[in-house]
Amino acid sequence: MGRDIRELSRFGSVVELGSAGGAVRPRRAVVTRFILPISIVLAAAGVLAYSAREALVPTTEVLVAPVVVRSQTAGTDTGPAPASVLVQAPGWVEPAPYAVTVPALVEGVVESVLVLEGQAVSEGDVVARLIDADARLALERACAELHEREAEAAEARAAVEREESLGAELRDQVRRAEASRESGGIAAGEFARLKLRLEAQEAAIEAARSAAARASAAVERAQVEKRIAELALQRTTIRAPSSGVVLSRLVEPGSRIMLGASGGDVAGAVVRLYDPARLQARVEVPQANAATIHIGQHAEITTEALEDRVFHGVVSRVVHEANIQRNTVQVKVSIEDPDPVLKPEMLVRVRILGNVERAGAAPRMQPSGASGQTVFAPIAAVREASGDRAIVWLADRAGARGGHALARRREIRVRGADESGFIEVLEGLRPGDRLILGDVSMLRDGQRVRPREEASSGAKGGPDVAD
Repeated sequence: MGRDIRELSRFGSVVELGSAGGAVRPRRAVVTRFILPISIVLAAAGVLAYSAREALVPTTEVLVAPVVVRSQTAGTDTGPAPASVLVQAPGWVEPAPYAVTVPALVEGVVESVLVLEGQAVSEGDVVARLIDADARLALERACAELHEREAEAAEARAAVEREESLGAELRDQVRRAEASRESGGIAAGEFARLKLRLEAQEAAIEAARSAAARASAAVERAQVEKRIAELALQRTTIRAPSSGVVLSRLVEPGSRIMLGASGGDVAGAVVRLYDPARLQARVEVPQANAATIHIGQHAEITTEALEDRVFHGVVSRVVHEANIQRNTVQVKVSIEDPDPVLKPEMLVRVRILGNVERAGAAPRMQPSGASGQTVFAPIAAVREASGDRAIVWLADRAGARGGHALARRREIRVRGADESGFIEVLEGLRPGDRLILGDVSMLRDGQRVRPREEASSGAKGGPDVAD
């Protein structure tokens, strides 16, 4: 056969028969035989996998404990709410209300620094000295200038006296000439010349008096310059303006002090002092808790330097500017009766206290349970506590099947733990909620978990609350 004969195969594919009689080249058989069936199988497998996803995805076993609910006897008077921790935040010690900077009031080069950090000084003590050679020369020049001006003033006063004497003599001549003119003893022209000389002398007297006044003013100006030079020389000795302890030394011998210099410290600053009896804690309070802080609240301050001691303080200032980077508000807590061990920049932990029923506050919120019921949570399940706010993880069965649950992160409001290991929950939990115990660092909100009840549940023990 000299040419190819084309025919349809029984599978619907077009094949070519060559002259040799047998070579078959399929065109669409690959799609119908392989790709389409594989796609159908994969789609079916995907549907089955999605349907069985809960059985295929591994679940994390968690230990849970239910909340404890107790009823309160009607009419029970709980009295005023005890002081509770509203905010607990880190901070550090600083001088109250601020440190005292001791500056140099004149420019110059530091000759000596007579104090060191931590040294106690009294008011008026010398803390540093500047090289005073140029100040002494300036004072000597001012003194010489004053002497010169005083001599000029004396000369001006003598000139006034001389001109006044000449004026008196001319006035006498004019009187005698006037008497002689009536008797014809002096010519009219001579008399007129005498009067002109008298008028000129009176003008000279006024000029001499003005020169004397200027000389007197120059003396006063020279006296002021002398006092300025004396003050500059006196200021080369730098003294403490108040008693205290040296917080920091800002210069050393050989340092040049420039009053016009700008920088982090006050221009010309030499040392900084603070009063160890007046300290405060600077606390960075989260903005979420800022509304609960007010001036006059009591606080407790602890530090690692004195682990066995708790210092008491009072909120003295709430800074009216938040920190946008830290998301905090700065609060100043004055420390009552600070220990000498406390030093500025020491890290502290501050607990700001407050009564829930304090005067002027909003009425206390009802507990998160039903009316007349109080919900308690195991302390072991409460995390990230800050003041009256905390975080718990719940095992929520809603939306889960097959004995599983979903881990849910929830914020709650609490008040005061008791000795039985439970803490009262004011809002955020309901009776029947189950809380996750143990490590939750690997959990994420909405993750499937397999709850396992705690062997000794809180329902058997629980807090001692009147039933």
